[in-house]
This record gives sequence, structure tokens and C-alpha cells, in this order.
Amino acid sequence: MDSGWIPQTSWRPAPLADGTYYWRVMARDEIGNESEWSVTRSFTIDTTPPTSPSPLSPSDGQAVGSQSITLVWSQVVDASQPVAYTASVSSSPNFSPDLRSSGWIYSTSFSLTLPEGTWFWRVMARDAAGNTGQWSTVRSFVVDISPPETPKVFSPTHQENLPASRSLAVFTWSRVGGPSPVTYSFRLEPIENEWRSTPDNSVTYDNLPDGLHIFRLFASDAGGRSDEASYRILVDTTPPGLEIGHPENTPITSPSRRFLLTGKTEPGSIVEADNVSTVADENGSFSLELDLSGGTNTIHLRITDRAGNSSEHVLTVVLPEETPIWPLLLPASAAAAFLILRFLRPARGVPRKPRHRRRRYR
Repeated sequence: MDSGWIPQTSWRPAPLADGTYYWRVMARDEIGNESEWSVTRSFTIDTTPPTSPSPLSPSDGQAVGSQSITLVWSQVVDASQPVAYTASVSSSPNFSPDLRSSGWIYSTSFSLTLPEGTWFWRVMARDAAGNTGQWSTVRSFVVDISPPETPKVFSPTHQENLPASRSLAVFTWSRVGGPSPVTYSFRLEPIENEWRSTPDNSVTYDNLPDGLHIFRLFASDAGGRSDEASYRILVDTTPPGLEIGHPENTPITSPSRRFLLTGKTEPGSIVEADNVSTVADENGSFSLELDLSGGTNTIHLRITDRAGNSSEHVLTVVLPEETPIWPLLLPASAAAAFLILRFLRPARGVPRKPRHRRRRYR
């Protein structure tokens, strides 16, 4: 492309496509003398905007446990160097309003301080030709510097510290933490030594052995770890036993209609027989007074422990048919005999009648 001889010191060529071009100029006077060509110069036509940078760090949705944030993005390669960038940060995904902007900078990172919360960011490039690209994909991150509160643990299957006859236990807990995602770590002692983790707020254990079990739990997020919570349950699936110092399948002979049954079982158990009941003391000892009928008496004994487990026992007690009632009336009979003896004795000071002796005749 040539301008031809023109009297001006500038020339506008026809529109050029993007690319690099070289140009030079020479002069000619009125009598036709021509100068040498000037030094060759180059220029670039660039009407294409740069591509959008790629946000690199923090990653999308990342939780950050610090208020000091550094945004990092990829470098853009463009025909017109150097490339400048601007980053925008907002608490709204619509970026209205922008909380903070880096302005046009030539670095691929931007540092700032933010309060706790969820933040959105994007970045744009501009080349040396002044072409401005599009905003990058919007990314988010969470600033969280506060550890979560201690969760509160519950169980719909077991009251804390009270025995229950269920071997299946469910533990639930309150959700805590934020704004970053929370992970709950838990274990059930003594059957577990290692911690397990879940984002949920419940866990179920089945086929637990009898005994004391302690459920431990803590919450953690980007801001730190909570204190540990615990919940104690007692699993008891074993029916209560009975000790009466006499084989259950061997009849017991009672000397009286009033029969006192004593024995031992699980402490706190309810012992019932013939509409009579009592509670075993903390040592497991109990006693029941039962009225017997003459002959063979069958006593149905039911024992229910604190967990709700029950056992049934059958005892045979024999009261001999000829057993008189007098053992029950013995105190009254003794008193009557005593009174009779008192009435038969003469009072003091009353002369006794002379006794006549029989004479014996030979």
C-alpha cells in the first residue's frame, strides 16, 4: 500500500486488518530530487479484546479461616502487551454494590481484608491497545474466623444415664457453626476408638452390647473446632435374675400361713406376686409377705428391672393341711393362760383353807 506523492505530512490509509505493519517515508523537492527512505517503523493493529482471566484462588466455594484474602487469577496472553487487570469483590453475586475494586493493575493477584461472610469475585483484562475484555466467571468464597459452638446431643431412643432395653441407639445433635460448612466428628466409647465424620446431624448404632456407652461429638469448620459434647446411655437387654437361697423347682414348706419371701435381684427392680409388690433396694434385696392356703400354693413371681426387662418365676410353697391357726393366735393364748393362773392363785393376806389329810388305816 502506497500513499503516492502527497504534499501533507500525514496520511490515513484504508482500514487495515489486525496485524503488524511496517512503514517508511521519503521526500522529493520541486525539481525532482528524492531523499533516501526513512528508518523503517512498525505498528500493530489490534481491535480484538483480550480473553477473560481464569480465577484461581480461592477456589469456588472455598472456606478461608483468615480475614486477609489474596485473589489470584491466570495471566492473559494478548497481541498488545502489557495487559492490565481489574478485580471486583462483593457480598452480592450481582455485584451491586462492589465492596472493593483493585482498579487497573498489572499484577495477577490482589490482596484485601474482609469480614466474616460469603463473598463473590471476578476479574477483567484490558490490553495495551485499550481493548477491554469480558468479566470472568464469578467465584465465591467464605471467610470464617470463629469456631462453632458446642453442639447439644440428644437421643430419641435412650434417656441419658438411665438404663434402656433397646440395643439400637440413635443420637442427634443441634446444628452449629457457619458461615463456612461444618463437619461433625463423633465416636461411641468403648466400641469405637477412632473418630468418624459427617455433615449430617444424626447417627444410628445397632446391636449394642449391654453396658455403659459414651457418645462424644465435636464440630469443626474453617474457623476452628468446638468443645466436645458427650451423652451417656445404659444398654440393658438382660432380664433380671432371682436369688432366694432355695431351688425354684423344689417345693418350700412353710410352718405358718404368713409366708415371708426374701431374696435378691437386680437393684431397683419391681418384684410382684399375688397382687403384692415391692422394690429391691440398692443392694438388690427384697421381701414380700404372702398369705398361704392350706396345701400346695403356687406363687407366680414377676420381676421388672429399671430398663423394662422382666422375668417370671414360679415357686411352690406347701402349707401342711393340719397346720393350726394357733401360731397366729399364740400371743393371745399365752395372755389368757397367764390370766387364768392369776385368778386361780389366792390373794395375799387371805387365809388358806386347811387341808384335810386322809388317814390311812391299816
